[in-house]
Amino acid sequence: MISLNRIVVTTDLSPLSECAVAAACELAAKFDAELTILHVVVYPIAQFVEQCQVDYGINIADCERQMNEVALTALGHMPTAPITDATKVKRAIRMGFAVPEILSFVKTTNADLLVTGTHGRSGLAHVLMGSVADLLVRSSTCPVLTVRDPEHKFVSL
Repeated sequence: MISLNRIVVTTDLSPLSECAVAAACELAAKFDAELTILHVVVYPIAQFVEQCQVDYGINIADCERQMNEVALTALGHMPTAPITDATKVKRAIRMGFAVPEILSFVKTTNADLLVTGTHGRSGLAHVLMGSVADLLVRSSTCPVLTVRDPEHKFVSL
């Protein structure tokens, strides 16, 4: 029988990743597992340049702090039903490049399962933008569940 004690779910705070979080919550509830919702704030240089156009006095540290605050607020509002024990849910933010940060987090937390959404890009879009989910599947030290289509939801029994 499979045993899941620690589940990590990644989110980019998009509606698609909300589906991955919902699936991870269902699994965590079924296995009475600890769930960590992980968001990686990608290095904010592009956002920093954009923000500088609005607020000339801002520096990169302020921009990073603002991005972390926005991410933490968004993570705090993510629903975690059907998990009933709030102590079983953690929220984590890392800053850097998504794939190495996620892989490092999974390894250091000894996760039993990684859940991640995938945008399902193909063709030229996949070649140009790559696939975080694809790289996670190929490189993770634990099994990876990818959640693609929001129309196929987990059903509680």
